Amino acid sequence: MRLVGRIAVDVQEHPRTRAAHGHFVLGSLAMLEALGLVRPARLHVIRAACNDIFDGALTLQDVQAMRPDAMPGSAPPDLDYMRVLSHVRAAGRVGPGDDAKLADRLCLMPAKVREMLDRLQEEGVLSPADMFGSRSVNGEAQA
Repeated sequence: MRLVGRIAVDVQEHPRTRAAHGHFVLGSLAMLEALGLVRPARLHVIRAACNDIFDGALTLQDVQAMRPDAMPGSAPPDLDYMRVLSHVRAAGRVGPGDDAKLADRLCLMPAKVREMLDRLQEEGVLSPADMFGSRSVNGEAQA
């Protein structure tokens, strides 16, 4: 995933390289599946996360936060969390019923999506809910 993040930064700077980088990533994932290192169900999740990163919904800070040495003793990045983050940033806001829609789209449990949305709010990515229950993406995260 760190490599995909770095490739995504290159794609943002040089859009004409997107197809070549996309084929490289898909080939790498196919190799992992052929070697039996990744189950097909997990491969589907990884492929979806790679597409989300390539769509440009993640910033350079997010990609750098994925480095294992960014925080000593930290666990590897949670791919589901990164997918929720990318969808929230792309949408720019989260409404009252969007957690269920997001859960369906990402094939996750609604409770897990709600926990991740609360985590995004705690980390300052999302604003607190307004009187209508809508939360918006804070500051530069909308870019």
